[in-house]
Amino acid sequence: MKKILITVLMLFIEILYSQNINFDTIDSGKTLYLISNLDTNTFNSLIAEKPQNSSTLLLQIGNENFASVNLLYDTKISSLQKGDQNTFIYQDLFNTKSNPELNVNAVGNGNYIEVLGSNSISDGMTIKTTGNDKMIFVRNY
Repeated sequence: MKKILITVLMLFIEILYSQNINFDTIDSGKTLYLISNLDTNTFNSLIAEKPQNSSTLLLQIGNENFASVNLLYDTKISSLQKGDQNTFIYQDLFNTKSNPELNVNAVGNGNYIEVLGSNSISDGMTIKTTGNDKMIFVRNY
Protein backbone atom coordinates (compact mmCIF):
# COMPACT_ATOMS: atom_id res chain seq x y z
CA MET A 1 0.00 0.00 0.00
CA LYS A 2 2.88 2.36 0.78
CA LYS A 3 4.43 1.75 -2.64
CA ILE A 4 1.13 2.68 -4.28
CA LEU A 5 0.86 5.82 -2.12
CA ILE A 6 4.40 6.90 -2.97
CA THR A 7 3.78 6.27 -6.68
CA VAL A 8 0.54 8.27 -6.65
CA LEU A 9 2.20 11.04 -4.65
CA MET A 10 5.09 11.21 -7.10
CA LEU A 11 2.66 11.41 -10.03
CA PHE A 12 0.62 14.08 -8.24
CA ILE A 13 3.71 16.18 -7.55
CA GLU A 14 4.84 15.86 -11.16
CA ILE A 15 1.40 16.84 -12.47
CA LEU A 16 1.11 19.73 -10.02
CA TYR A 17 4.43 21.27 -11.05
CA SER A 18 4.57 19.95 -14.60
CA GLN A 19 4.50 23.40 -16.16
CA ASN A 20 7.39 24.66 -14.02
CA ILE A 21 9.82 21.73 -14.02
CA ASN A 22 13.40 22.25 -15.07
CA PHE A 23 14.40 18.75 -16.12
CA ASP A 24 18.06 19.44 -15.32
CA THR A 25 17.24 19.72 -11.61
CA ILE A 26 15.10 16.59 -11.18
CA ASP A 27 16.67 14.12 -8.78
CA SER A 28 14.65 11.16 -7.50
CA GLY A 29 16.87 10.81 -4.44
CA LYS A 30 16.03 14.36 -3.33
CA THR A 31 12.33 13.77 -3.95
CA LEU A 32 12.24 10.56 -1.90
CA TYR A 33 14.24 12.23 0.87
CA LEU A 34 11.77 15.13 0.95
CA ILE A 35 8.76 12.82 1.14
CA SER A 36 10.23 10.57 3.83
CA ASN A 37 11.40 13.45 6.05
CA LEU A 38 8.47 15.81 5.60
CA ASP A 39 7.60 17.95 8.59
CA THR A 40 5.53 21.10 9.06
CA ASN A 41 8.46 23.44 8.32
CA THR A 42 9.25 21.66 5.06
CA PHE A 43 5.59 21.73 4.06
CA ASN A 44 5.38 25.45 4.83
CA SER A 45 8.45 26.08 2.66
CA LEU A 46 6.73 24.23 -0.20
CA ILE A 47 3.74 26.53 0.22
CA ALA A 48 5.95 29.64 0.17
CA GLU A 49 7.67 28.52 -3.05
CA LYS A 50 4.46 28.09 -5.07
CA PRO A 51 4.81 30.36 -8.09
CA GLN A 52 1.12 30.65 -8.94
CA ASN A 53 -1.14 33.33 -7.51
CA SER A 54 -3.88 30.77 -7.08
CA SER A 55 -3.09 27.15 -6.50
CA THR A 56 -3.95 24.16 -4.38
CA LEU A 57 -1.41 21.90 -2.69
CA LEU A 58 -2.65 18.70 -1.05
CA LEU A 59 -0.10 16.37 0.49
CA GLN A 60 -1.15 13.14 2.17
CA ILE A 61 1.18 10.77 3.97
CA GLY A 62 -0.46 7.64 5.37
CA ASN A 63 -3.18 5.15 4.51
CA GLU A 64 -6.83 5.78 3.65
CA ASN A 65 -6.63 9.59 3.69
CA PHE A 66 -9.32 11.53 1.83
CA ALA A 67 -9.39 15.09 0.49
CA SER A 68 -12.16 16.83 -1.44
CA VAL A 69 -11.70 20.38 -2.70
CA ASN A 70 -14.56 22.00 -4.64
CA LEU A 71 -14.16 25.60 -5.76
CA LEU A 72 -15.04 27.84 -8.66
CA TYR A 73 -12.73 30.80 -8.15
CA ASP A 74 -9.06 31.54 -7.51
CA THR A 75 -8.16 30.11 -4.14
CA LYS A 76 -4.86 29.28 -2.46
CA ILE A 77 -5.29 26.15 -0.36
CA SER A 78 -2.62 23.99 1.22
CA SER A 79 -3.32 20.84 3.19
CA LEU A 80 -1.00 18.37 4.89
CA GLN A 81 -2.46 15.12 6.20
CA LYS A 82 0.12 13.03 8.03
CA GLY A 83 -1.33 9.86 9.52
CA ASP A 84 -4.05 7.37 8.64
CA GLN A 85 -7.75 7.82 7.89
CA ASN A 86 -7.73 11.64 7.85
CA THR A 87 -10.41 13.58 5.97
CA PHE A 88 -10.26 17.13 4.60
CA ILE A 89 -13.26 18.69 2.82
CA TYR A 90 -13.27 22.23 1.41
CA GLN A 91 -16.17 23.74 -0.54
CA ASP A 92 -16.24 27.34 -1.70
CA LEU A 93 -18.64 27.63 -4.60
CA PHE A 94 -20.10 31.11 -4.13
CA ASN A 95 -17.20 33.38 -3.24
CA THR A 96 -16.75 35.94 -6.04
CA LYS A 97 -15.17 38.90 -4.25
CA SER A 98 -11.89 37.64 -2.84
CA ASN A 99 -9.13 35.11 -3.30
CA PRO A 100 -9.07 33.31 0.04
CA GLU A 101 -6.06 31.53 1.48
CA LEU A 102 -6.28 28.54 3.80
CA ASN A 103 -3.59 26.37 5.38
CA VAL A 104 -4.57 23.06 7.03
CA ASN A 105 -2.20 20.73 8.89
CA ALA A 106 -3.57 17.48 10.37
CA VAL A 107 -1.11 15.21 12.14
CA GLY A 108 -2.50 12.04 13.70
CA ASN A 109 -5.07 9.40 12.85
CA GLY A 110 -8.80 9.72 12.20
CA ASN A 111 -8.97 13.53 12.03
CA TYR A 112 -11.85 15.21 10.16
CA ILE A 113 -11.67 18.82 8.95
CA GLU A 114 -14.50 20.41 6.97
CA VAL A 115 -14.49 24.00 5.72
CA LEU A 116 -17.53 25.38 3.91
CA GLY A 117 -17.34 28.81 2.30
CA SER A 118 -15.01 31.71 2.95
CA ASN A 119 -15.19 35.31 4.08
CA SER A 120 -12.85 38.09 5.22
CA ILE A 121 -12.50 36.52 8.66
CA SER A 122 -11.38 33.15 7.34
CA ASP A 123 -8.98 34.58 4.73
CA GLY A 124 -5.45 33.58 5.74
CA MET A 125 -6.73 31.12 8.33
CA THR A 126 -4.45 28.31 9.53
CA ILE A 127 -5.98 25.18 11.04
CA LYS A 128 -3.60 22.87 12.90
CA THR A 129 -4.64 19.70 14.65
CA THR A 130 -2.37 17.21 16.37
CA GLY A 131 -3.66 14.01 17.89
CA ASN A 132 -6.19 11.35 17.04
CA ASP A 133 -9.92 11.37 16.29
CA LYS A 134 -10.55 15.14 16.27
CA MET A 135 -13.25 16.92 14.26
CA ILE A 136 -13.19 20.55 13.14
CA PHE A 137 -16.09 22.24 11.32
CA VAL A 138 -15.73 25.77 9.92
CA ARG A 139 -18.84 27.34 8.33
CA ASN A 140 -18.57 30.74 6.67
CA TYR A 141 -21.63 32.60 5.46
